[in-house]
Amino acid sequence: MTAPSIIPASRRKASVGAQPRTARPASARINARFSPQDEARVRELAATTKKSTSEVLREAVREYHARHVKPQKNAYEMMMETGFIGCGDGPPDLSSRYKHYLAESLMADYEATQKPAKRLARTGR
Repeated sequence: MTAPSIIPASRRKASVGAQPRTARPASARINARFSPQDEARVRELAATTKKSTSEVLREAVREYHARHVKPQKNAYEMMMETGFIGCGDGPPDLSSRYKHYLAESLMADYEATQKPAKRLARTGR
């Protein structure tokens, strides 16, 4: 069975004399080869469900994807699982007052480096 070809809607050629396309949801046309038995199955499903062939195939792809592809976790879920969120220490308002705490810390470090220099100036050394 050969791989289906996918032609994005933006690259399809318009027919000669065709009306300009109006805005519509993006879709892709996929051409796939089916065995006669599989074609009969698709047509049977379309007839019994009263859905178009395209809708039957879209639903089949969604179901197949749901069964075979592991769902991706978002960053929040991964950090909660690993215990990264909530593992740090600090004041409860750190997320909203981080600039204040940073300025306090920098000022304390600055003052700590300035005190020995002031002592030396007072003693005359």
